[in-house]
Amino acid sequence: MNLRVSDEFFFSEKKYQVIFFWVPIATLFLITNIAQDTLAVLLVQPFIYFQPFIPSQFASLTPERFIEKIILPTEETLFFYSFIMLVFAFIKSLNPSVFGKGMFDRCFKWQYVFIMMILSVLVSNILVKSMGAGYLQISVDPFNQMTNWYYRRLLVPALAYFTHLNGIFYHIFFYFLVYVLIAYSVRVLSIKSTWQLVSIFSSGFVVYQFQFPGYVEVLVGVLFLIAFTQELSRYQRAILLSLALITHESAAIFMFAPLLFLVDSWKDRFFYASIVLLYVFTVLMNFSFDINNLVSLQTSVGATSSFDYLKQNLDYGAYGIFFSYKVLWVFYFWYLFLNVSAKEKAFVSCVVLLPLLQIFIAVDISRLVAFGFLGIFLAIKAVFESSQKKQLINALLILNLVVPSYYVGTNTGVLEFNGLYKVYSYIINE
Repeated sequence: MNLRVSDEFFFSEKKYQVIFFWVPIATLFLITNIAQDTLAVLLVQPFIYFQPFIPSQFASLTPERFIEKIILPTEETLFFYSFIMLVFAFIKSLNPSVFGKGMFDRCFKWQYVFIMMILSVLVSNILVKSMGAGYLQISVDPFNQMTNWYYRRLLVPALAYFTHLNGIFYHIFFYFLVYVLIAYSVRVLSIKSTWQLVSIFSSGFVVYQFQFPGYVEVLVGVLFLIAFTQELSRYQRAILLSLALITHESAAIFMFAPLLFLVDSWKDRFFYASIVLLYVFTVLMNFSFDINNLVSLQTSVGATSSFDYLKQNLDYGAYGIFFSYKVLWVFYFWYLFLNVSAKEKAFVSCVVLLPLLQIFIAVDISRLVAFGFLGIFLAIKAVFESSQKKQLINALLILNLVVPSYYVGTNTGVLEFNGLYKVYSYIINE
């Protein structure tokens, strides 16, 4: 697979690269990664120093009120306009032929709604849960966060906030994103049969959105599909990468890493890597460049590290890898024996296997391994197009649909969910 690159269009001029690319990206990264407690440390001392020079009518303005009344509204405004500038630049630079390839056209089909309904019957929690509930709470006041697991994953709560689909309406915003994910996944697969699509989506990244509704990486999945399937410039892909980073940093890094594998020039590789390095720099600023503190926060559940959970529960690690894609793993190994170029096989393998590295640093195995879902999609599509063994393909998809979808974590074990799969599991276990 080769990345198709359109002309630079809008980004051909240096001034547009600075004004509509680097400045808004740096602004978004800073606002996303500097939490309120860090702001307090940075601003309280300077505020106290300049307080004698503050006009008397502002004498009651404390450092805390200064942050609340001036800094946070300013952050909110800058974040909104920086995001709009990136979206404007992305659209302004679109190749008109992209529209004919189905990037934004034909966005609504009843088939997508029907697939969502079927998946919600198979595995359904309907309401947000776990960290999804945390993102819902953040959407009420997204720019007023302390340093924690959630605070850097700002874009989805912020978009829900800006569109007034926050708080109790966050569910609506989340399922809209799920709809877009399904719609775009259908186009990538180019499969018309609804039952085959339901079978494919009963595994991996899509079904997880129904197991644990509310998780923000659903938007990373959409950006990921667009970045790898459309004719875009390197600046447009970098915009998608940047937005993915402020949506969910680990999902963005493990999904978009194959960009470095596909591009041909070291200049382009350095360009994409520089976006990630800029993001990492702003993250470290919030932790006073204490890498140990950052790593401990990200890789521990309570007092236990994720790696310790994996060592203690290797069986759950194996179950999690299997249930990430269930029977669809067969299509990946089948694809490796097709008459496809070595570069394409290497790319698909990179997309599928790279997320497995996360099992050493996190506990939710089935969710994280599924970040490589595009590689599975490409393998399935290639098998459909090249193989004459339609009955075998159908048998595999039927089996994949029959096998229940579970969440597996090294700290929780195998979890079932409300829906037909739970009823089916109960029947076969009795």
